[in-house]
This record gives sequence, structure tokens and C-alpha cells, in this order.
Amino acid sequence: MSSCFIALSAVAVNYFKRVLGGHVTFPCLFSWAKTNNKYFCKETCSGKDILVETKGSRNVTQGRYSLHDFRNGVFTVTIKDLKKSDSGTYWCGAERYGPDSYQKVNLRETDDVNVSEAYRT
Repeated sequence: MSSCFIALSAVAVNYFKRVLGGHVTFPCLFSWAKTNNKYFCKETCSGKDILVETKGSRNVTQGRYSLHDFRNGVFTVTIKDLKKSDSGTYWCGAERYGPDSYQKVNLRETDDVNVSEAYRT
């Protein structure tokens, strides 16, 4: 039985079943952040934890991580070549005056074959 990953977003609960070596793409929603810098990080979101960020660009790829900014408050993040070590807590972030805004995403490995390919509640 192959392992798969499930991404759970704090905005809406999204389940994305993906096998090791595959990829997962999920949306991040900040309706007010059309042209703001966006980023995706693991753990605390300090400098070294940022995995990919726009820095004014719309499409950025850094290693296995890609971020596509639609410039309408929505951006997507893709993680390629999923590994067991990818399990954990991630954050979608948007810069703004004052503290940045974040959305939590949990990515976990599972062997549950009953999770649908893309299920939203």
C-alpha cells in the first residue's frame, strides 16, 4: 500500500490525496492582498523557513515549491516530489503594513485509501 499526503487548510478544510513522489496544489486566500508580496513557509516563517515568495513576481519556483499569484487575492502553492519529511505545518503569508497575515496549512502523510481525490467540506 502506498502512502499519500493530505493537505488541510485553515480557510476551508480541503483534502488532497497524493502519493509519495507526486505533487499537491492548494489555494491561499487573502482577498485584500492583490499586489502584496506573498510567501509560503514551514514552521515559524522566519527568513530560513520561507520556501518560496513572490517578491513582486507572479510566478515563482524555488526547488520543489511553486507559487502562482493570480493578483486577485488568491494564490496557489504546489509542492512537487512529495516526501515523508514534507509532513508538517505550513503557512501561506501575505505582507502588509503592520503584522503580516497568515493561513495555516497542515500536510500529513496517511495510508487511508478512503480519502477522496479532492474532497472539500
